[in-house]
Amino acid sequence: MLGRYKDLNAEQIDFIIKNHNTMHYKEIAKVLDLSVAKVVAQTQKLQKQGVLGKKPLRRTWTQEQENLLLQMTQENVPMSEITKTLQKPSVAILAKIKQMRKHGLIKNYTATCLDKYEFEGVFSSELKKWTKKEKTILLNNCKTKTAKFLATLTNHSMYDVICELRKLDTNIINHNTLRTLQAFSYQEDLYIVQNIENATRLEIEKRLPNHPWKCILHRGRMFGKFRTECNDKVPYDELVVEQYLKELKIPYQRQKRIYYNAKNFYIIDFLINNNVVIEVQGKYWHCHPKYVPHPNKKQQERISHDIEKRDNLQKMGYVVVWLWEHEILQDEQACKQKILSFAS
Repeated sequence: MLGRYKDLNAEQIDFIIKNHNTMHYKEIAKVLDLSVAKVVAQTQKLQKQGVLGKKPLRRTWTQEQENLLLQMTQENVPMSEITKTLQKPSVAILAKIKQMRKHGLIKNYTATCLDKYEFEGVFSSELKKWTKKEKTILLNNCKTKTAKFLATLTNHSMYDVICELRKLDTNIINHNTLRTLQAFSYQEDLYIVQNIENATRLEIEKRLPNHPWKCILHRGRMFGKFRTECNDKVPYDELVVEQYLKELKIPYQRQKRIYYNAKNFYIIDFLINNNVVIEVQGKYWHCHPKYVPHPNKKQQERISHDIEKRDNLQKMGYVVVWLWEHEILQDEQACKQKILSFAS
């Protein structure tokens, strides 16, 4: 136990002083083979002595560094080489890549990080080869250790470990590791990387029905894939109805404003034929009596608001059609027939 609290030697202290402003605490600890707490304690000690100044809260990027980062991402240079070249932590580089991606400067760059562990060529056909020694270590520890720990233990990326563990019998794998493997399959990961930026939310959710939308977005971000579409927050049932209208070739207006006096207006989901209003009703939010038999005070207010909205629209000459969420998702043909009956 005393070895953990031993003072650092002169070489380690010099390394901390030189790289204090360019490297993260975790990266310094990894290079020096120390704990992060030890590195932090030593830097605080040097700051008190006046050897080191305070770490800058925000490191500015020069134009040369941005141009170099842009060039390296276009060549798909691994993250480890980018950090060495720019002398910046990977966290700062990933944040900059995200910012440049939003501005349309960087389009395709997959060499990023998976579960905070750096990896290269995520879907490369040539994975790092496993030696017999590494395989035995993996077999001996997969019952008790997690995938993250196995990655550090075998000196492989977490992606390599997951691919190798998928070949094993699931009965001998740790529960936490098994949960990591079952979260997303290789084919699902491949689909996310190839389609998360361009495909519509409806197409992605149809292809990955067992995963919530937030998890899919998070998985895409882990691979450096970010979505900037504004319709990601649109409810799934509304997207399905929109798809039905496209399939039936019925022209429609989306999120149309209808004024019922000089200042106030209603926003309706879909307007067809200039007089048919289609409202998509969530079974819990709009309180369907089958799913919400005993509404509370707020839910009763929501129900009365929906009825008032329907009555006002009908007085103005509109035909109001309510499509409930469970009807849309469970019976496609019945939903389409209901839309056609009012559209004709």
